[in-house]
Amino acid sequence: METFNKYKKLLDEIKNIKPIETPDVTFLDIARYPKYENVISNILAFLFDDKIHGFNDLWIRSLLNCYCKVSNIDLDIDSIAVNCVDREVSTEDNKRIDLVIETDKFLIIIENKIYASPYNPFSSYHKFAKKYIEADNLNLEIIEILLSVNTENDKISNDYRFYNITYNMLLTEVKNIIGSYILYSNDKWLMYMKDFMHSIENLEVGASKMSVNKEWNKFIEENNDTISDFFSNYFNDLNNKMKLLDDLTEELNNLSKKYKIGSYNTTYNRISKDSSYASNYVDIKYEDNVFAVESYIMKRPTKAKHENGNYLYVALWNRTDKSYNYDKFLENIELITNTQPEKIETGGWGKHYLLKKIDLANDINISDIATLIIKIADSIKW
Repeated sequence: METFNKYKKLLDEIKNIKPIETPDVTFLDIARYPKYENVISNILAFLFDDKIHGFNDLWIRSLLNCYCKVSNIDLDIDSIAVNCVDREVSTEDNKRIDLVIETDKFLIIIENKIYASPYNPFSSYHKFAKKYIEADNLNLEIIEILLSVNTENDKISNDYRFYNITYNMLLTEVKNIIGSYILYSNDKWLMYMKDFMHSIENLEVGASKMSVNKEWNKFIEENNDTISDFFSNYFNDLNNKMKLLDDLTEELNNLSKKYKIGSYNTTYNRISKDSSYASNYVDIKYEDNVFAVESYIMKRPTKAKHENGNYLYVALWNRTDKSYNYDKFLENIELITNTQPEKIETGGWGKHYLLKKIDLANDINISDIATLIIKIADSIKW
């Protein structure tokens, strides 16, 4: 009893810990591209351009607002017109710049970094910017930015300074000023933009997850022995239950060769959202239907009365017709089981009947259970 009280105390403590938040899945997550710098740079190029999405200068203005804050430089951004946005622009020494944006007032050079360290040839980028302006005698101010998920040091030389702007700063600024843009935006692009922003925020959560989980890590450290003991007992108990099902399957095969007999998910360590129970089954072909007498044990018990982990349940369902009328079988089955069948409706099995509930805390006779199941199968077949 002392051991169970210790476990209960542990579980009570877990309830008081702030849950570890799992970020919502985004389109980029589904496509498995959330961290790819090229993909994110392509999306940024689209957003910084003001010609398609209907947000006008929202993103370029937000970027320049951030630049003014981190550099303490005042820029003339009362009005901004984007002339072009180019990707993967080559320098004279064959280096590539992630984003080059030309506006009516600025030439903006952006090195985009998600998780990789900023080891890039910034001097080459700066030389490119100067020659770009000189070639066409453009009257543009050079803005050089290191855009990153994590806070990085500015990249500085005697000739240039790439100011570090984090995604958090940029997204915060977009949110701060988006109100005046929403009325004229395209609903489709607004949805995609919000999803993209959420993808970036998920990356930021990932980058700082160790600090977010300090309370949980401290709890694990302080209770490691008790937690290990708890899970050892938990899996031992589950393993015994799975062995019971395997033994029952073997006994069923020994008793009858007339039916297809098999098991489902009886490997004890397969605890996941799609494996809430384990079972064995006896399939019976009758007329145009295939019935299953299925014996199951819950791996992840619920509060439903037929999903308690302390019992072995024997149920009857129809693999062919989920709405089948079982009335002609029920009287004979009740005589065999000495239990009144209970009708249950579920999504997976449809309408089915719980035929027997066996308490696992009692001594279990595998042979008797197997004999009972074969008798039930025979009553349907004949």
